[in-house]
Amino acid sequence: MLVPFLIMFREGLEAALIIGLVAGYLGRTGRREWLPLVWLGIGAGVLVSLGAGLALELLSAEFPQRGQEIFEAVVGLAAVGMLTAMVFWMRRAARSVKAEMQDRIDAALMGEKRGFALLAMVFLAVAREGLEAAVFLLAVMRQSPGPAAPLGALAGLLLAVAVGVAITWGGLRLDLRRFFRWSGVLILLVAAGLLAGSLRALHEAGLWNGLQATVFDLSDILPADGVAGSVLAGLLGYSDRPALGEVLVYLVFLAVTLPLFLRPMAGASAIPSPARQAVPAGVAPAPPRLKPVLGLMALLALAVLGLGAASLRLERREAGAGEAHSITVAITERGCEPGEFSIPAGRTAFRIVNRSDRALEWEILDGVMVLEERENIAPGLTQGLTARLEPGTYAITCGRLSNPRGRLTVLPAAASAPWRPEPRDLLAPMAEYKVHVTLQVMAMQEAVEDLGEALDKGDTAQAGRLIAEAGQARDQLLPALQLLPEAREALASVSSGLARLTASLPVAGSGGADVPRETLETLARLRADSGALFARIGDARITPASMAAGASRSLRGPDAITPASLDGVGRVVSLLRSLAIRLDPELQASLDRSLAEAGKGNRSAFPILAADLERLGRQLETD
Repeated sequence: MLVPFLIMFREGLEAALIIGLVAGYLGRTGRREWLPLVWLGIGAGVLVSLGAGLALELLSAEFPQRGQEIFEAVVGLAAVGMLTAMVFWMRRAARSVKAEMQDRIDAALMGEKRGFALLAMVFLAVAREGLEAAVFLLAVMRQSPGPAAPLGALAGLLLAVAVGVAITWGGLRLDLRRFFRWSGVLILLVAAGLLAGSLRALHEAGLWNGLQATVFDLSDILPADGVAGSVLAGLLGYSDRPALGEVLVYLVFLAVTLPLFLRPMAGASAIPSPARQAVPAGVAPAPPRLKPVLGLMALLALAVLGLGAASLRLERREAGAGEAHSITVAITERGCEPGEFSIPAGRTAFRIVNRSDRALEWEILDGVMVLEERENIAPGLTQGLTARLEPGTYAITCGRLSNPRGRLTVLPAAASAPWRPEPRDLLAPMAEYKVHVTLQVMAMQEAVEDLGEALDKGDTAQAGRLIAEAGQARDQLLPALQLLPEAREALASVSSGLARLTASLPVAGSGGADVPRETLETLARLRADSGALFARIGDARITPASMAAGASRSLRGPDAITPASLDGVGRVVSLLRSLAIRLDPELQASLDRSLAEAGKGNRSAFPILAADLERLGRQLETD
């Protein structure tokens, strides 16, 4: 709330001072007939500012996820540039703003287009401050959502108007130099936070991937979504898990701007304004010509209103295009309602309602990739999202990270052409399965290392548990290794070593000296085999087609009935579900049924599951 309050107070005070100086100077110099143009310029400037803010918000609302991140980064960078320029300009202008404004008024009332010049001066002063405020507030509210931000902005604007009136007509004296100096320091801290947030948005858009190492993690001590964290995030751009790049740009920005802003200014003598020198004595000002100016301002107002209406109409039309495929999803403290649902392929309008007591986000995920999202949905508010999704199964995030993920199934349209996977469609399941397999090999290696320590201590019970853990990790690997002969040989050697160790446990003794030599040799061989398996897995080329074919073959082997190997098959089915439902929804339904029956111990389901996986593997083959 403090940052929007400060921004609107500064921007509003600048505009109020300019308006007050113009109106007061016109009154003291006998030019009150020009005052209607001042009020007209104020109204036009406010109208343009509101229209621009509305257009920006409506425009960003329909951006896809990547476009939203780019938009947030661009707005943030623009706000940083404008904030920085503003504080340095006010640092220079605080001494002489009154004299400069009087010079500009005199210049505006000279020449043939004096009415238009005066109107333009007031209009541009208000519109400039209003547009700057719109950009600043949009950037701040996207990084610090909630009702506190608009309330703070409104309070700052009202206070600015009150102070401006008091200065102009009430005789209040304000040390502008001191005010702009210390508020400028705080504004630069805000700008540094916006700069770091813009870099984060560029990373989320995929345009910046360098310097992503986490500098520190205070999410358990000072979470960014807590009360204190929210205040620091809004005021200083605090993040509880900042990346190295964000910290660097934050510190470098402040290291450059703060010394320049706080250094003493050299004094400068005032230069007489040409406008003041050129005003002939005794010449009465000509009356304003309002009709052309009023017509111009009416056209401008209609244009701004038309822009806002067109933006609103575009939003409604886009949502209406998916009216046949629309759904409302509510986010609660515990998850999404509904948590699982199906929609037909094509354009869908999602209506996302936040029924929790904190700002949340909602995402559609394809594996680890974010396809669409809406961020910073304030409590009690609703946001729309229109997306065109291909057939498949997607995960949806439901507010807090601790909440269970939902599942969105997109069914193929009846009239759609047969879908064939492209290489990019295969990347997500390939990458996720490669990570899964690598982690299983690492788990097996860790169990083997701990097994050696347990044998040295004579702890045969712990050794037995570790052998079982290594065996479960081995069984999880069976689908991946069926079509990799070199890795399959290493896996067979691992299986043999685990069996020999199991057989030797009863005579392992109670100390390292009592461990039979044969057991130690078997353990050393097992370490070497697990290391070789890790190397071969790292070099292996695993594709979705080989994943399905390997899972099918593993079901026909003697180890297919172990719970761990069945879990490995289930992992393959889960990762390929999004592809399978786009290729053949009936096949995916059969896979789900047979996998569920196999999990219940129904041995007759194994041949059906194996046949379905073999069929899926053939369909996933690409040239």
